[in-house]
Amino acid sequence: MQKGDFAIGVLGSPGLVNELSIIASRQKVGVQPIVIKIISSVTEIPPCHILYLAGSKSLLLGETLTALRKVNTLVITDGPGLVHLGAGISFVTDGAKMNFEINKFNIEKHRLIVNNTILALGIPVN
Repeated sequence: MQKGDFAIGVLGSPGLVNELSIIASRQKVGVQPIVIKIISSVTEIPPCHILYLAGSKSLLLGETLTALRKVNTLVITDGPGLVHLGAGISFVTDGAKMNFEINKFNIEKHRLIVNNTILALGIPVN
């Protein structure tokens, strides 16, 4: 059983913070309450389970991955091709439809296990 909060860090997307906070007030991950952490710079990344790096901050991906290299954090970005640069999941627009690219290798580098259902839902990228 997991203990403590399930932390989601957000760098660069105030609108998403508001939406996630609404969800976090109603949902849990298992028995863990969800806590949203607003991050203002890469040097201030707190321990978190998921880190969302907004598209406007995508130039910070390399620095972010370096800061997280020794922790088990899923890095999610917003923009095509960022999984080729080290992100685990990246949201992309496919025509008028929102989808996501997923790189199993990048996720497993952070000692995380990828669920086959998630792999099947996204666009696998190696």
